[in-house]
Amino acid sequence: MQKLSVYVILAGILLVLASGIHVAYTLQRMASLEPSVQFDLLPDYQVKTQLLAQPQNEIMPSIYFEVAEADLWSEELRYAYAFTSGDQSLAKGSGGIGQNEGGKNTKVRKRGQILQIERYLPTLGPRGSDRAVLVDIELDQPSNGAEVLLAQARFYLDPPQFRLSFLSLVLMWTLGILLVLVGALRWANSVKNAPSLIASGVDSERVRLWRMFCHLSALLGYIFPFGHVLGPLVVWMLRRDQIPGVEKAGRESLNFQLTVTVMGLIGVMLSVVFVGLVLLFLLVVFHFCMTLYASVRTQKGKEFTYPLTIRIINS
Repeated sequence: MQKLSVYVILAGILLVLASGIHVAYTLQRMASLEPSVQFDLLPDYQVKTQLLAQPQNEIMPSIYFEVAEADLWSEELRYAYAFTSGDQSLAKGSGGIGQNEGGKNTKVRKRGQILQIERYLPTLGPRGSDRAVLVDIELDQPSNGAEVLLAQARFYLDPPQFRLSFLSLVLMWTLGILLVLVGALRWANSVKNAPSLIASGVDSERVRLWRMFCHLSALLGYIFPFGHVLGPLVVWMLRRDQIPGVEKAGRESLNFQLTVTVMGLIGVMLSVVFVGLVLLFLLVVFHFCMTLYASVRTQKGKEFTYPLTIRIINS
């Protein structure tokens, strides 16, 4: 019963971690997104052409342009678009883009006096036919001194679906939390109903479980902030005077978690450069692996000493 509860808790924590990795991967794909097809709007500030894509492709169109002498540009740049496939109208509309108009549908960058703006248009769903998409886009020309250096109609085929990723994050996160809670309740109930086998010099299963939770509770840090310290601290404070070995195991776990916290703060300060991000990634992997290894060792009744640990709490 107790081992099954531990496995349920671990499954919940792994599910929470997997959801975060999935969303991080989607965000990375979106940050490095490159257009599959692009057409120049210059010199006529318009394009009328055909876009060849598979019927099952989703297509995310955008208007991208670069403006020189950005400080001289204060007007709103108007645009109009229409996408059709055969007799079917896929999307049609118009709008305006201003210099300070950032948001979820607009990406704005300023590099010196050059302003880069990309406005994402409504995504075109699968068409169900093999007809080409007819593209018709018109863009106004700035009239107050700013010069358009580059103007393009860009098309991204099958872009990453962040909304679906966010939904999967919520579902996986919720299921992971539920598994952790169910496992914790099952474990607490089994410990409550277990016979008292604690005696001087006797290494009972209940003793090993409490010592294991001095380490395993640190994985709560992957669910809520500073849970990696609060988990071992609560176990240590509640059971260090009642169960043999918990005082030493809890102290060892807390020293390691505090050391990881200090190293994590250093990694955050260095994250402005690439080495900080590498340090944070290696630190997370090291922390997760060592915490699991320490939990397994103590559950088997063996002592464990963390490497690279600052002994902040002494006996």
